[in-house]
Amino acid sequence: EVLALEDKVLPYLDMPVQHAADGVLRRMGRGYRGEEVLDLISNLRREVPDLALRTTVMVGFPGESEADFATLCDFVTAARFDWLGAFAYCREEGTAAASWDDVPDEVTREARKSRILEIQRAITLTRNRARLGKSEAVLVVAGDGSGGFWGRCRFQAPEVDGITYLQSPRLLEPGQLLEARLVGARAYDLVGEVRE
Repeated sequence: EVLALEDKVLPYLDMPVQHAADGVLRRMGRGYRGEEVLDLISNLRREVPDLALRTTVMVGFPGESEADFATLCDFVTAARFDWLGAFAYCREEGTAAASWDDVPDEVTREARKSRILEIQRAITLTRNRARLGKSEAVLVVAGDGSGGFWGRCRFQAPEVDGITYLQSPRLLEPGQLLEARLVGARAYDLVGEVRE
C-alpha cells in the first residue's frame, strides 16, 4: 500500500529470492516456495503498476540438479524482473553448506550463471524498449568532460542497475534532477534526450 500511495517512496524493490526450486530453497533454509514468490510478484505488480523489481539468484548450490536449474530459468522468465544479479555458489566457512559435497563443478556453475544472465539480458532489453518514448525524471550523476552525460532514472539503482546516457544541448551538472525523453535502449542502459 505504501509503495502504491506514498509519493515519497520510490516504487522499487530488491527481493533477493536466491532460487525458485523448492528443494534448493529448503536446503538454503528459506521459508518460502518458488510459486509463493511468483504470486507475491503478481500481487505487487497489480497493486503498484510502475514497480521496478530487482533480484539476486544463486546457481550451483549444493544439490542443485539440472531440473532445479530449469525451474530457476522458468521462474526468471515468468517473473520478468527489471534487473537481476546472479552468483555462482562458492563455499563459505561457517555455513552449513560448507561441508556438503554435492556441489556442481565450477564449469557447470559458471555455465548456469551465464545462462541465467542471458535470459535476464533479453528480459531487461524488452523492458527497457517498453520505456521508449516516455519522459522520466533523471538524476544527473556525471559527465565525461566532452559533452557526454549520464544519470539514473527512478528504476536504476547505483552500481547494480543500468544507467541513462543523456543527450543535451546544454551543460549538465551532477545532482541536477531533470526530465528526459527516453529515445534509445541497450541491454541494460537507456538513452535520454534532455528537454530545453
